[in-house]
Amino acid sequence: MELSLEKRYEIVFLREHPAGPKFSFRFIAKQVCCSKSTVIYWVKRYHENRDLSTSERLGWYYVTSAKQDDKIVKMAEKEHNITTIQIQEKMEERGVGISVETVWQFPGRKKVFRSVKYSPKVYVWGCFSASGFDKLFCFQRNINAEFMCTIYEQGLLASISKLFGEGNID
Repeated sequence: MELSLEKRYEIVFLREHPAGPKFSFRFIAKQVCCSKSTVIYWVKRYHENRDLSTSERLGWYYVTSAKQDDKIVKMAEKEHNITTIQIQEKMEERGVGISVETVWQFPGRKKVFRSVKYSPKVYVWGCFSASGFDKLFCFQRNINAEFMCTIYEQGLLASISKLFGEGNID
């Protein structure tokens, strides 16, 4: 939050003016309703150049205009499988030199990450012994008693007879 120009001059008057009361930083902060560090900052700034106006802030500038942003969004909505590199190449063909990061990052907008919300379940059943393994069953459905018996008949009994011999099934 930015202090008004009047409050800044009030801070300086309460601290520095020859006819003023010359209060402490803490007292001035309570009177003006700001932090002590803010009071110290504006008094120090007054000593440096006697100017209490705010300077123009330098920050990030936009590489693309609002129309160009809309074109990028429309490209992504038309073709769902388009990549950021392809969008960048199409924009460069139109004469707009932008980077892949510019395509990906729109200021003030939430980024969309594609992810699998409900990944498929894959179960694996196998018969392993000291002499090796024989069959692996991969399946996606839930196990019930009937399905487990089917796995035992097709997998376990066949694997036992192969690994331990025909007579060792009991």
